[in-house]
Amino acid sequence: MFAKWFGDHMKLLRHRKSPEATEQLYALACGPDQRVSHYSGCIIDGIRFHTKEREMLCRTQNNGVIVEGDKKGEHILEYYGVLTDILELRYCFRNSIYLFKYDWWNVGNTKTGIHIDQHFTSVNTSQTWYKDDPYVLASQCKQVFYLKDPKFRGEWQVVQKIKAQNVYDVLQMKEAEVDLEVSEGAFQEEDQLADDGVVQHDEQEVQSLHLSRADVEPNHVDSSAIIAPVQLDLIDASFINDDDDDESDDEDDTLMEYCSNDEEPLSTDDDTDIEN
Repeated sequence: MFAKWFGDHMKLLRHRKSPEATEQLYALACGPDQRVSHYSGCIIDGIRFHTKEREMLCRTQNNGVIVEGDKKGEHILEYYGVLTDILELRYCFRNSIYLFKYDWWNVGNTKTGIHIDQHFTSVNTSQTWYKDDPYVLASQCKQVFYLKDPKFRGEWQVVQKIKAQNVYDVLQMKEAEVDLEVSEGAFQEEDQLADDGVVQHDEQEVQSLHLSRADVEPNHVDSSAIIAPVQLDLIDASFINDDDDDESDDEDDTLMEYCSNDEEPLSTDDDTDIEN
């Protein structure tokens, strides 16, 4: 078997300290840990995925997925399904791989499984296939939403493809193309300064440089005017300091009048009844 041969071969290269036996290849050859972690939700490339069971009582939908397959004629075969489980396979050297388990809709039957027209794609969610091959790498998945099909009704649902916010598909370019664009459109700040004619002086030239002007009469300034202390008003009238001790000594006259001991206590009808 290839798995056994690959494991023995990588162990031999590792024993010989060959540079071909990288940590990733050696970890893959050793196989995953027998302990597997299951999750009901995760975020892959900025997109949130939930299992179908987790969203049974939710109004949101994050379990739909699309995976591109082989090219069939001029079109790429697309597989649709719903997420049922998330698995994490752990390898040595802290490597891990995430797998998505799905219920795949039968898109192979163009009569009873899928309908494709000029505007919409509808799938029959009552027909499934690839039950023996439900797993796919999480990095291969793209998210879709399913809406009730008002035309076919029943178990038919319309596939709505989405583009996640703040997630962009950047085209991969070859290194030669990147170097060509950088050389044409970009420049370093040091190059621009050199073009402006900046002159660098050595230490002797700087020491011989005169900072006074011989063509202008000098103005004499009294030193006392320079070092005289300047009084600055640092108190802002708009700022209220609750911890000011001076303001705490000033009491409200209204409060003093209200709490005066010379004032007789108020009497009520209830008190009059009690005294009688």
